[in-house]
Formats: sequence, structure tokens, C-alpha cells
Amino acid sequence: MKKLLLTLLLIPNLVLAQPAQPAQPEQPAQPAQPEQPAQTVEKVLMEVYCVDYDSINKTVDAFGEIPFVRGLSGKQPVGLVPFVMYANPKEGTWTFVEKVANNKYCIIAFGGNLQPVPKKATKELEKKEDWIRNTEPDKLRQGNKL
Repeated sequence: MKKLLLTLLLIPNLVLAQPAQPAQPEQPAQPAQPEQPAQTVEKVLMEVYCVDYDSINKTVDAFGEIPFVRGLSGKQPVGLVPFVMYANPKEGTWTFVEKVANNKYCIIAFGGNLQPVPKKATKELEKKEDWIRNTEPDKLRQGNKL
């Protein structure tokens, strides 16, 4: 019993014992920095459809879409992957496709109401009045034009 009691009394001392930390030299006072607004980055998982190349062609053909723009898209951890945005200029439909693996193509997004940015809106963008920020998705879903 004495051994148990002695062990229980020593355990807290062993746990609390820490090696001595060397004294840190004092750092010179830094000038006060203006407080920056916190930026929130949120990782959002999205469901996408991935198929073979023939299926992509059948899909865009069904909507009368043709290649509109192409480029490289940054993806972590794989790096750059090729993409093509297909569009139907008459109907305004579009499909955004990325090649993620050998013969695996993913439809990242698709939609309608595709239209050129009017010159007036381009001037507004130069003033930092961002269209995407001021567009309300709920109103678009109700069938309103942009």
C-alpha cells in the first residue's frame, strides 16, 4: 500500500516537471500595424459528372454547343489541367469541361443565358463594380434576365 501511495504522490511531480527553457532575448517593439479585415476562405465540395470523351461530345452536340474558349485550369494537387468551355451562341447554353485523367472528362458547370458583357458593364467593372457580386442567383432562377 505504501508503494502505491508513494507512486501516486510522485506521478504529479513527474508530469509537471519540465526542462528549463532558455531565456528568450527581448524583441524590439514593433510598430502597430493597421488591422486587416479577416478573409474567409471556404472549401466547398461539389458533385461533378465525369465521363469519357465520346459522352462529352454527345452532350454538347445535343445542345448545339461548339468550343468557345479553352485553357489550363489550376487544380491541387495535380497542377494544370486542360479545359474547354462549349457554348451555343444562339441559345445561350454552355458547358464547362475539364480533362482530369486519360479519357476522363468532368462537366464542372453548365447553364444558360450566356451573353457578351456589354460595353457599359465593362466600364463598370473598371470601377470595381463587380457584376458577379451584384447578381442575385435567386432572381435568375426565377427566370429573370441578367
